[in-house]
Amino acid sequence: MNRNMIGAVATLVGAIIGAGVLGLPYVFAKSGILLGLCSLVLIGSVVILMNMMLGEVTLRTKRSHMLPWLAELLLGKSGKVLMFLGLFVGVWGAMVAYLIGVGESIAAIYGSTLIFGINANLFFSLAFFITASALVYFGLRAVTRGEMIMATATVVIILALCAWGLFRLDFSNLTTISWKNIFVPYGVILFAMLGAPTVPEIRRILEKDKRAIKKALLIGTLIPLTLYALFAIVTVGITGLATTEIATIGLGNSLGIAAVFLGNLFAVFAMASSYVILGLALKDSITDGLRMRHWLAFLLTVFVPLIIFLLGVKSFINVIGMTGALAGALFGILIALMWREAKRNGQRKPEFSIRFPGASYLLIAVFSLGVVYTILNVVGVL
Repeated sequence: MNRNMIGAVATLVGAIIGAGVLGLPYVFAKSGILLGLCSLVLIGSVVILMNMMLGEVTLRTKRSHMLPWLAELLLGKSGKVLMFLGLFVGVWGAMVAYLIGVGESIAAIYGSTLIFGINANLFFSLAFFITASALVYFGLRAVTRGEMIMATATVVIILALCAWGLFRLDFSNLTTISWKNIFVPYGVILFAMLGAPTVPEIRRILEKDKRAIKKALLIGTLIPLTLYALFAIVTVGITGLATTEIATIGLGNSLGIAAVFLGNLFAVFAMASSYVILGLALKDSITDGLRMRHWLAFLLTVFVPLIIFLLGVKSFINVIGMTGALAGALFGILIALMWREAKRNGQRKPEFSIRFPGASYLLIAVFSLGVVYTILNVVGVL
């Protein structure tokens, strides 16, 4: 692969692999690892199709556009509004989850439930909020340039933890199946696999070799899929039904004090990096797309998640599951509609084309059913 191809693949891998990997073992333990892996393959296949469709959409326009403006170009102002709604839901939900997760992970390293008489989880969550929000406000681009380094470190640490725990597997933990929990992994997997907003950037990177975009999208989605499967198998194989919502906490407790430190330090950096990068992206989108003042865009970006967190939302898994289902549905359905419109009224002939007429209907059906399940689950019907 040439340098541009490697950069395009790394961009998508870096966008996909993040804190979502920490929640996968927990939901896989709930459904059983076999059902969880089947869900991962099926949902991963849908995400690959979605990324390919969006890749074709970008190639049917004369130049690369970020998602909200691409939606406006093909679907009008309502498309842009709905795409912004997807960004708000996705980013705010992720930031709430990271406030929860970073607090729990640092508290696990700290090893005490109280600090200065305050609940340790809450103390560290608020300390993280102040630090990370300052980076979002000042817009330190060094943070975003370090995304590739963080993605590489994430891959290395996942592989290290898997190698560390490979000979500690209890294979009885891998044979459990719970059919009643078959849909539990849906939202968390979708959260962990979403990287669609990066696809226009991949077109920009490969502007001089557009035929390579299809290959970059396939490889860039399959790498996270493979790593997720490996990490889930090893973690559930070690911790079984005792798998924690943030997998590295329970995994570290099972592998010893060194793993507690390494695993949770990895979790903190993964979530902190994602928090700042997403915060910067949303703040800039609000400033540029909604013509809002910098300070007001900043307040809207960071304080909405903080308020939701302080209102008592404490479950990392519930937050990323709901965020994945709702944001994924908005992105997926809009991409399906954009793809249909681009097929009819594209500005140029694309270098590759999805020859599956029912692709848009498949995406709309999958994501719509996922939203229905998520809502029914939240209100307690399921």
